[in-house]
Amino acid sequence: MLELENRDEIYYQRYEELRGLVFQAYADVYLLEEFEHYNEKVNSGRLALPRCSYLVMRHICHLILADLGLTVWKITDDESCSNTIVTLKRYLAKEHNKPSTYSLDRLTKHTIDVLNKIRNEYLAHNDIGKHGYAIAVSSLKSALDDIRKCLNELCFPELDDRVFPIENEIFKEAYDMKLGLELLFEGSNMVDLSEKSEKS
Repeated sequence: MLELENRDEIYYQRYEELRGLVFQAYADVYLLEEFEHYNEKVNSGRLALPRCSYLVMRHICHLILADLGLTVWKITDDESCSNTIVTLKRYLAKEHNKPSTYSLDRLTKHTIDVLNKIRNEYLAHNDIGKHGYAIAVSSLKSALDDIRKCLNELCFPELDDRVFPIENEIFKEAYDMKLGLELLFEGSNMVDLSEKSEKS
């Protein structure tokens, strides 16, 4: 006799959406780290970019940073009815009597608080008065690591056997992002060198 699979479609969809957002945020972090690695190299030396390319790269970094901030905010928003780790915790407690004991640490909560202020002033509205809030990428990365632990605590294969905690695949994501950016920079440099050789 076939064993029935464990399936809770609502839980599965909610967990997988949050898992996808966590991966998206890590991709942003790894790209920003790699851009930082190339920051001096693209200003001078063999990998120096033309001014127009450098301006594009700088704009891309700003977009990635905004995406990282918004994604971390979306995952953790506690004033929303949308799918967040907060509402997933409530669902699991109510529907499956699985209360979560994991609490985000103090520094993560502080980072999220600053993110809320930044979102309200910079990202969601174009307010005239700005208060100069800032968050380091390292703080967002630390908060993301904590969020990943929290989401892993909400992973219950006994409720749906399609869910998995986020583990070593994060490191593959890092490798792919960093290698991909390296190939883009090296490739752009090769195109630049070939254009110079054609002109000479």
